[in-house]
Amino acid sequence: MVLGFEKFPSKNPVPITSLSITGNDLITTSPSPSFLSASPTSHPTSFTLANNTIDCSPTDCSTNSFLLNSPKHSPLLYQISNNRCRPPIQSPCVDPRDISIESHGITCRISSLVADCACTSSTSSIPSKFPTNISIVILGDCESLQIDKEASDFSQIYIFRTSKLSIQRLPRHLKILKIFHSTVSFEGSSRGTVPQQWEISNSKIDSISPSGLSNLHLISLHLNFCRLPYIPSTSTRNSKIENLIIENCFLETTQPLFEVSDTLKMHHSIIFSSPRGLGTIASAQLQNNTLLECCRHPYLDYRMGLDTIDLDPRSILPLIVFSQLDDTDFFEIQEDREHPEKIYKAFEEFKIKYNKKYKTKEENQLRLANFVKTVNTVDKLNEKSQKRGDTTVFGINKFADLSNKEFNRRLATKPPKVPSSTHSFHNFPKRVKRQIEDFPINFDLRHETIDHFPIIGDVKDQGECACCWGFAVTAMLESVLMVRLKRSRQLSDQELCDCAAEERKVGCSGGSLSRGLHYVNETGLSAQLIYPYKDTRARESGRCEADKKRRTFPPGRLAVGYPQLEYSDYEFPSFIYNSKLPIAVFFAVPPSLQVYKSGVYSDENCNITGSIWHAGIFVGFGEEEKPNGLVEKYWIMKNSWGEEWGEKGFVKIIRGRNWCNIEQGAVAADLNDF
Repeated sequence: MVLGFEKFPSKNPVPITSLSITGNDLITTSPSPSFLSASPTSHPTSFTLANNTIDCSPTDCSTNSFLLNSPKHSPLLYQISNNRCRPPIQSPCVDPRDISIESHGITCRISSLVADCACTSSTSSIPSKFPTNISIVILGDCESLQIDKEASDFSQIYIFRTSKLSIQRLPRHLKILKIFHSTVSFEGSSRGTVPQQWEISNSKIDSISPSGLSNLHLISLHLNFCRLPYIPSTSTRNSKIENLIIENCFLETTQPLFEVSDTLKMHHSIIFSSPRGLGTIASAQLQNNTLLECCRHPYLDYRMGLDTIDLDPRSILPLIVFSQLDDTDFFEIQEDREHPEKIYKAFEEFKIKYNKKYKTKEENQLRLANFVKTVNTVDKLNEKSQKRGDTTVFGINKFADLSNKEFNRRLATKPPKVPSSTHSFHNFPKRVKRQIEDFPINFDLRHETIDHFPIIGDVKDQGECACCWGFAVTAMLESVLMVRLKRSRQLSDQELCDCAAEERKVGCSGGSLSRGLHYVNETGLSAQLIYPYKDTRARESGRCEADKKRRTFPPGRLAVGYPQLEYSDYEFPSFIYNSKLPIAVFFAVPPSLQVYKSGVYSDENCNITGSIWHAGIFVGFGEEEKPNGLVEKYWIMKNSWGEEWGEKGFVKIIRGRNWCNIEQGAVAADLNDF
């Protein structure tokens, strides 16, 4: 169809609410497609212009070159796509895909309704010389973008997927600003702007200058899935918001956020503000939030000046110092919505049970935040375990007040180095090799004794030091001493951490089972009483103070074996049962191991190429029936996190599946002259 257009009537605009023009040949008698350049009041609410051929002005390429591909995420009800510009004879216009505003580093396709710009430069800014009838701008997929005082007087700006958006000065006539999936910094003041509506979604506000949000009058500010940094006290000077909506956000500010004059709605968010930080609010709706140091009472301080309030008081906890939380952590801080008083009581009982004493009120509140997150994690893990029909039980232990980062300090930062071997038990005496024979279904070295002394020594605690490899070596060699030499001794974990770490490394950053055994075979090893343990000592290199004249474990007598993975299902249990000795193992650590309590642990959420590893010793094996009737094989592993973790310091780990690489890096030790 061929259509011809003149201007819409200027005095009495045609009351069209929806207009769709598709697949036409449009001929205009005016210099530009004037139905698009009419006053904004005559624009239809919904407008589609697609797959058309349109006349271009001979002289104004920029204004009348239509969008070839409109933004997929356009928030407007205007769809302008796949149109062709037909230049008249002798027109300078070319295909719109070749038109660019190179001086601004931006490639733009522009209509009088909307400008769609694809950034092509790392130093882009909004072009300042758009035609005067351009009032709506959409910018997307930019590496870097700047809005400054040179920008035209746009009334609406929409920005998508911009890696670095710097707002120097907002246009003085701006009414709507919407930012999606971007990183934003507010650098200058916004003096002189008219009342505005802002929406910032799925974005991070990277920085705010001392005057970056000053002199604003916002009719509404909607923050959704955003993170805000610390806001200087001067940033929001002379600014006010009539309606503030905060959903699923993390606001890292200790100063008044804004003066909210009418309505506040805050859902599923965390905010740290002073008692008067939200201003005097006419009405508020607060649900499922965590307010950090906002109130003087565990619930809300009604002296905030609220006239009316729709408050779920069970949703608020007086927490603090959340800047130490990881980005993914804060969304998980939730409390018992039905019985909020339980969380406080449980935390107090936790502190008494594990003798937890915090130096400041702020630390106490941070530990409460970590505790709440752990409670929530335990509940989720137990629910999943029951649904799978597993026997694993998770629970609160002494680590419940630690963040993930703090807990990981006791874990090695790299996978172990295991010497290659073509033999099943490399360097082992023939007598040990011949003992690969039948074994019982269940066996536990914890119940075995020599002259009434237990073969397996007490569970130790490595503290905040990733010297688990040293503890595994000493635990294994203590059993060798007991079984072969009938000596009940605790060996020095500290000597291994100080003296057997890899070159230019410290013991608390992780180590190697084989290197630890090599050190003992070369020099022997002290007793714990002679060289006691302190978990902060091995964080520095050059601290080895071993007295090689006082050796509790003799040098030069070790036989070291590396059981192979393909034989682990019978070779491991046969060795443990026949020799009455444990096997040391190294494995990747799933996060849920922190809250293990009992049952057969089978969570395989571990990264065998990552940097979180741990060591222990196998002291037994067995089978047990699951609730669904299936039989599950397991190893019994001795840990070095103290008796207040797991089953008094032990854990049952699923057997026969090389869980988290645990059966691949095994090491066994014995004396070479027995």
